[in-house]
Amino acid sequence: MACFLCGLESESTDHLFLNCCWSWKLWKRCMKWWEVSSCHNSKLPEWSKGWQGLCLSANSRRVWSSLFSALVWKIWETRNKFLFENKEIYLGLAEDTVKSRTAWWFKHLGKGSEIPVTSLMLNVNDLCVDPPNISKLTSKA
Repeated sequence: MACFLCGLESESTDHLFLNCCWSWKLWKRCMKWWEVSSCHNSKLPEWSKGWQGLCLSANSRRVWSSLFSALVWKIWETRNKFLFENKEIYLGLAEDTVKSRTAWWFKHLGKGSEIPVTSLMLNVNDLCVDPPNISKLTSKA
């Protein structure tokens, strides 16, 4: 079965969440919030493990982990909206949803409880105070 987001390749877990051109554009947009450039691994389990090592402090890891979960959830949700409701989700809207979920989850963790969620959304890149360690997540082609 062809991928519902790009229609270019067969859908698999790795393709849908990482290698689909639509999904990868969303990952790149969100990684850009922290000035992380294109770091890619084509297998989801390795990507997930490597993702956790990009930020060093506990506070950064919390928000970084939330971002990972929000991205995976949004990609899955987008695929299902297209499949079951024939609704196309635009990249900018998907990015805004990821940003909103990341901010809400960060706020729920108690780290941003005194900050309005709209401020968290506008400054989501400030939630990760450490520069990401990009060398820990590299392609194994």
